[in-house]
Amino acid sequence: MQAKSFREKHDEIRKQEEVKFKEIKTNFTNHYENIKVQMTKDSASMCDENGVNEITKENNMLEEKYEELLKEIEEKTELMTKEIGSKEEGTQKI
Repeated sequence: MQAKSFREKHDEIRKQEEVKFKEIKTNFTNHYENIKVQMTKDSASMCDENGVNEITKENNMLEEKYEELLKEIEEKTELMTKEIGSKEEGTQKI
């Protein structure tokens, strides 16, 4: 009698746990799908009319500016080195 009651109670609890698990799994799956849809929308909204990602465009622009600045620094360094060299030559002649 007790064993039968225990088995019935055990089966009932197992069924309840299965239902809870299925609900959790369904909720997770739905949430995951919603996130994927939102990410797709967000990704599309970050592209320009040609399909180029705005962040990629901005990154490319910043890299170009960086290269320009490096070139400008290099040119100014060369000029300063030449000016210092010519000033040193002028002081050596005196």
